[in-house]
Amino acid sequence: MKQSFSTIRLTSLFTLCLAATPGHCADWYAAATSCVPYPEAINARQYSNANGRLRFNPNMTGTMYFACNVGSSSALMNTTGRLADNLYLSLTYQILGDVITNVQTSAELKGVNKISGNITNIASVGRNLGSLPASQPSIPITISSQAFSGQTLDFVNNYYYVIITLSRQTTAFNPIVYGVGLTEHPIRIEESVVTK
Repeated sequence: MKQSFSTIRLTSLFTLCLAATPGHCADWYAAATSCVPYPEAINARQYSNANGRLRFNPNMTGTMYFACNVGSSSALMNTTGRLADNLYLSLTYQILGDVITNVQTSAELKGVNKISGNITNIASVGRNLGSLPASQPSIPITISSQAFSGQTLDFVNNYYYVIITLSRQTTAFNPIVYGVGLTEHPIRIEESVVTK
């Protein structure tokens, strides 16, 4: 009897957690669809948030902004009860299309002082592709991470939020954002192949 084999590809996303107690890594995540669109994107009906992702509606171009609230410092505390020395701002995105030019997907972590209202730029991550050859393929689901000092965060005196930006100048491609995160370690994508 001839045996048949099938191959299954398993893709996993994870951060390396070295905390002594499971579940106590300094991590905060937000699905992109939970972030609030700026009024311009709403009024122009620029965006779609169906199927757990942010993207442009067909025939729409320009730049869209979405604000994601970083709700509490407790999600970013490590086992010692303090913010980790190093944190990573991450953005999970994808770009579809055969011709990729002048497209941007980015995330910026900002703080606003509770007393003065002054805004501070803390970290940013993402991709601004500029102009690439027509042969540039689509970009698969990718996670970009940028390190910054966790000690710059002060939840007693500031509120924090992340701004997601999606920009395209033509409808030949579509930038897509799945989510953002603040983690104690950079997020990695690993793919394993199982044959059975």
